[in-house]
Amino acid sequence: MSTIGELERRAGAGSSPQERTAFWIQFHYLEGAECLKAVVAELNRLIAEKEAKPM
Repeated sequence: MSTIGELERRAGAGSSPQERTAFWIQFHYLEGAECLKAVVAELNRLIAEKEAKPM
């Protein structure tokens, strides 16, 4: 199991507090567990997209 920070790094969601805030703010309308689930799903989608691209 991965941590949120690890998923953020793998997804390229940004490393600065400002970049991380910008990523998370798009889910601000969700509450609690629903927000976390949506964030994890988006991070996993970004990771899969990134890993599918040829280098």
